[in-house]
Amino acid sequence: MVAAGARIESIALGGDHACAIVRGRPWCWGRNDYGQLGDGTTLERSVPGAVIGLPAPVTVIAASGGASPAHTCAVGGGRLFCWGSDSDYQLGNGADDGRSVPTLVSGGWLGVSSLAAGGRHSCLVSDGTVGCWGANGAGQLGVAPIGAGPSRSGAPRLVSLPGAATTVVAGSGHTCATLADAVWCWGENGDGALGDGSTTDRGEPVQVSGLDGAARGLSAGAAHTCALEGDAVWCWGANDHGQLGGGDRTSTRAPIQASTSRALAVSAGARHSCKLGADGVHCWGANDSGQAGSGEPSDVLEPQRVEVSAGPVTAVGAGRAFSCAALSEALYCWGDNRYGQLGNGVALTQGTPQPVTGLAGVPAQIAAGTGTSCAVVAGAAYCWGKNEQGQLGDGTTADRSTPARVVGLVEPVAAVACGEMHCCAGTAVGVHCWGHGGYGQLGNDATGSKSTPVTVVGLSGAPVTTLAAGFGHTCAVDQGALWCWGHNNYGQIGDGARTDRLTPVAIAALAGGVTAVAAGGWGWTGHSCAVASGEIWCWGYNGNGALGDGTDVTSGVPVRVQGVPAGASAIVAGGSSSCAIAGGTLYCWGSNDVGQLGDGANVSHRTAVAITSLGGAVSTVNMGGEVGCAVADGAVYCWGLGTRGQLGDGRLSSVPWPVVVAAPGPVQQLAVGGTHVCASSPFGMSCWGGDVFGQLGLGRPLSSATPVKVELGAAIE
Repeated sequence: MVAAGARIESIALGGDHACAIVRGRPWCWGRNDYGQLGDGTTLERSVPGAVIGLPAPVTVIAASGGASPAHTCAVGGGRLFCWGSDSDYQLGNGADDGRSVPTLVSGGWLGVSSLAAGGRHSCLVSDGTVGCWGANGAGQLGVAPIGAGPSRSGAPRLVSLPGAATTVVAGSGHTCATLADAVWCWGENGDGALGDGSTTDRGEPVQVSGLDGAARGLSAGAAHTCALEGDAVWCWGANDHGQLGGGDRTSTRAPIQASTSRALAVSAGARHSCKLGADGVHCWGANDSGQAGSGEPSDVLEPQRVEVSAGPVTAVGAGRAFSCAALSEALYCWGDNRYGQLGNGVALTQGTPQPVTGLAGVPAQIAAGTGTSCAVVAGAAYCWGKNEQGQLGDGTTADRSTPARVVGLVEPVAAVACGEMHCCAGTAVGVHCWGHGGYGQLGNDATGSKSTPVTVVGLSGAPVTTLAAGFGHTCAVDQGALWCWGHNNYGQIGDGARTDRLTPVAIAALAGGVTAVAAGGWGWTGHSCAVASGEIWCWGYNGNGALGDGTDVTSGVPVRVQGVPAGASAIVAGGSSSCAIAGGTLYCWGSNDVGQLGDGANVSHRTAVAITSLGGAVSTVNMGGEVGCAVADGAVYCWGLGTRGQLGDGRLSSVPWPVVVAAPGPVQQLAVGGTHVCASSPFGMSCWGGDVFGQLGLGRPLSSATPVKVELGAAIE
């Protein structure tokens, strides 16, 4: 846990995923093949995403430390939930099926003060009592001698201990608990992780030897355990990489002292350990992925300081091969990042601390419409700018030059998208829209505008995290299937008709496997695009080749874009042009009268062309109207229409090639609204361009041709 009053209240590191509680709300990121992030999908996330369906406040969270399978548990609204893999009943609901959203643990447990998620088992402390469930092959449930207990349990079973427990922790196959005057452990013991002087597996608790007084700060790694006694760190068990911190690689069956300097907390990862002390963060053990933070890929046999220079650290965590340190309002991680577990928006392993984006007042997602901006911060949606049709969702039609919270949304919000004059949000229970509804783009089976969110009818009610909003239509991915609704004068809905749709219709031609969607349009036109199984498909208005199929023929059903290689990962749409990312390269097609394709010319293209003038691999792209922007190797570039300063480099003219924008970075998200652009980084949000309606969020209409900071902190206090 971290200091009282901090926005980041708790962190939990699993094998390849991480979670944090921010202002009572849980966020997770990293590997997600078993749904362990709790966002309703099995897609990896390189930035934090809200866990959906947990009642507030969330007070305790635990993430399993194994590489795979993985699960997570948390206490929300006083009740206990788990999600992710359920291969050995570790979710505790007796169902033996994995869940990508939280599910209640059997037994109606209340008052849970400590949680542990092991390799394939889970444990809790409630009113001093320990209960465990899941796999029990090595006796890690602690309920009976080896061979006499069940092989697994689908509901918590009580562990017999000689006193009241305060904390429980779990490794890959062992469990430990602190009592008032001792530490007790049980389960797998091949490397001495139980600390009882033996290597014999134990199906019932045994006392750790060699600790003279009350222990605190208990933590379990894959096959080793650490605890604080007095001011010192003591560790025992496996030591093949020096994770015990004693200066060698000899495993021990009883605690040895790892550090004599004053320690406040300790965390044991799979093969390394970290501690927080008055003198900062120190780590030791395996460092093949940079998890010990030494800058060298060799094992660290004794505690070594990790430089986290942004401020005083309040908590530290160790995962399988990565580590994190929490400040009161920021989080830094380092080490293995193959699954995005560092939370910095990229999948690049780092040997030094990197800021996690999307937490504590930093947007998790941003969106821009025509004169409107929105951001998701701490699970809530905030909008500002133009509001004549109620598109800010604050219950009024008055423009705002500072962020205002969207009212009436089921939180946490997982996604937000804005079109010409309407916006939508994805939540745990589907999609909600507000603003202009004249074409049915709000999806509520009506055509009236709304200044507060209304529920889109006809979807499954499952969590939605992928949305797109165009001039007068909207699309969403619901359980892998694509649905669209609203204006359909050019077939932009994709159902083969030209009739406006007031409720969602499924796009039959793309029956499944849709991972991204985009909605464009300008004036009265509209087109849509999607990534399905790595291929790009577009439909709707096709003036100047907006569909990329080599023709100018408008299509009411999806057509395959030509010129983009297989494996596309992102798609965006502007007024009558589109861009996609495939293999780190940007491809664009369609209208190019002001250089919005970024290829250095003003000639439209009916098939995709590669944009080779960017400075490296492209990670993010966005379009709006006649402007395009992208992030390549950490740098921001914009091109196209620039008469309002929306290119961000100080000029007020259009440019047909990418120009560098000095946006505070590293930038991880872009939102382009046509006359303005916004970007988010781990340090906040900045916008530039036109500000007629207050869309830059400065508190007064003041256009800027260079990035200016949006003060989101005041809005969410």
